[in-house]
Amino acid sequence: MSSKDFKTSDAVLQPSDRQEPFKLLFQPLADLRLGRIIGSEVSTASRYTAGADFPAQQFAIDCWSVGAALERLSAWQRTGLEIELCLWIELDSLINPRFAEALQDSLNTAGEHIRNYLVLAVQEPSTQDQLIKLRAAAGHLQNSKVKLSLRDFGEGKLCASQLSSLNIHSLGISPALISKILMGDEDWRLVEAIIKMAGALGIRTQAQELRRADTGVLLMRWGCHHAYGPAVSELLPDEAFEACLRSYQANPLWERWSRIPWEKEDLALLEAREQHLARIDRLIGEVQEGSAQVSDVDDAMKCPLSRWLRRRGKMNPQTFSQTIHLEDLHRQLHDCCGRVLTLRGQEQDSEQQQAICNLQEKRDEFIHGLEEMEKALVTKSPTDVGIAQTGKHPPQYGGTETRLLIVDDNHANIELLASAFPEDYTVSFATGGHTALQRAATEPLPDLILLDILMPDMDGFEVCRQLKNDPKTRDIPILFVSAKQQPHDLVSGFRAGGADYITKPFDLSVVRARVDVHLKLKQRTDLLATEASLDGLTGIANRRSFDRTLLSEWERARRDQTSLAVLMLDVDHFKNYNDYYGHSAGDLCLRKIARTLSDNLMRPGDLVARYGGEEFAMLLPGTDQRGVVEVAERLLNAIREIEIPHRSSSTAAHVTASIGCAVTHPGNHASSTELMTIADKALYRAKVNGRNQYQTIDPALSDQLSTG
Repeated sequence: MSSKDFKTSDAVLQPSDRQEPFKLLFQPLADLRLGRIIGSEVSTASRYTAGADFPAQQFAIDCWSVGAALERLSAWQRTGLEIELCLWIELDSLINPRFAEALQDSLNTAGEHIRNYLVLAVQEPSTQDQLIKLRAAAGHLQNSKVKLSLRDFGEGKLCASQLSSLNIHSLGISPALISKILMGDEDWRLVEAIIKMAGALGIRTQAQELRRADTGVLLMRWGCHHAYGPAVSELLPDEAFEACLRSYQANPLWERWSRIPWEKEDLALLEAREQHLARIDRLIGEVQEGSAQVSDVDDAMKCPLSRWLRRRGKMNPQTFSQTIHLEDLHRQLHDCCGRVLTLRGQEQDSEQQQAICNLQEKRDEFIHGLEEMEKALVTKSPTDVGIAQTGKHPPQYGGTETRLLIVDDNHANIELLASAFPEDYTVSFATGGHTALQRAATEPLPDLILLDILMPDMDGFEVCRQLKNDPKTRDIPILFVSAKQQPHDLVSGFRAGGADYITKPFDLSVVRARVDVHLKLKQRTDLLATEASLDGLTGIANRRSFDRTLLSEWERARRDQTSLAVLMLDVDHFKNYNDYYGHSAGDLCLRKIARTLSDNLMRPGDLVARYGGEEFAMLLPGTDQRGVVEVAERLLNAIREIEIPHRSSSTAAHVTASIGCAVTHPGNHASSTELMTIADKALYRAKVNGRNQYQTIDPALSDQLSTG
């Protein structure tokens, strides 16, 4: 059956004057994470003018739409295009036995493979009777193997717990529900809950009529898969839709956020951004309508994003200038609001209209400034890559990540000191020296320790000395807090390794000020240490960092009797690449490879480093011979897939690499240098054998390391 010859007893849909009475219009459906079109919503439009004889039977229209959609899918597949088409169908049509029969005939005619790309969508039921019909329709479609999508979820009466019994392929979040995010409605959390619940049931979620790209970012972060609407594309006819598929480019906001590793995404930042913009839009709306008062715009802190950034510890050297600029734009925005209200009171219409235009311009400037802030906070910079690989995290002092340890045998002193710090500090305590040593070395480590001196089991000086002798805790600043005030007591405290000395009785504001100073000093020290361990070109760990980590992992593997693996990777014919394309292109090539290697090491303990020139080294603790082979194959394939052109290579038309692998169980008499020597020999063998491959040394040879 095709769209041109379908007939029913209810209505006849035949070409009229050699023109079909209907046509299909396509609304591109985008994958938010992949940033590409993966399907389309389909609607039926009449080619008749207003007042023409329009078929009254929705059943017949639905049948025609199915036939036309299958015909279109078949034509696209003949050209190699495979995407899903989703048709909205009336529920009454879907449960009609004659529709089920006609649908099956159409699917049989189109072919078995076509049905995999057809999705039928129905509206969420709003009555119990419709719910019963929906269950019957789901049963019919299950027999025909056609996917069922439920749309406008959040407006009907369907309980979330009932979704699992309906065999739903996808779930459309209604525009009304999504708008709650923009309006700052308290129910906006319901959207997040629905998306996560659907994900737990294996149901894909789609944002219907998505109008703002930044809302799409938030939905993406919650786990929403797809979206359609003005933020993706307008409604398109057949020929324009195919052109859209070829030229589609995802919104830059989606592209930027889709490249961010999940563990680095900042949902709280997105939520604060949406709430902040909602406040601004409400304020501007009230100003334009004339319902706002001057007092509403005088207080710029009614939109508290900058305060939120400070409280969360996101005000750091990398974002300081953007934050100040954002605050300035925010003040200008409020000033523009006040200007509009003032001119309205003076009844100066022309100047008032100009002021309203300026207000919109300031809003656009503010949004641009907000995007720059987001880039500084979440874009994967070279420093971020190195942090991810070295296992260090950027310090965020003054926020929820700030951890203090208070050591004092007097509970009243602990409570008094803890009261000096706001709720966004995490404060733990110990009432003895031995307990303090244990808690100071427990992950996550404290950022700063406030330490009493007079304690029954071990004095504070000895606690400080032991903490400073432990490589794990020696960098934690220690502030002594004691009633001992003699000069020799202060000298003993500093000699033991203390960073400061506060005498009792103390003023809480002074304690807080001194703590803040030492936290900032530690932040700068940590940043300098992180920078010193990074390669300046690629942003991953440098050789110094690799050698240091190799020694520590070697000792750990020997102590725990676990395996340790090393991979040496060399970019094939890289000198030829530099000679042909130039050194700037060569630098870009190395950065891409470094990013690819970083993205394809799965475990937090794995390390990738630039070892020198075009050579990279990977350290894989706890990895056996089979595991290292899997990693090597994955890395080689990942480098091939980025397809960097290399016309001067005698190995392939694109950039390739060679890898040498070595695995051992460290013995008492071996050294990490021998492990690197074996990996280097394996790399040499890979080059001699033709490059673009990995080689491993016979495990029996590697085992010689364990015998010394």
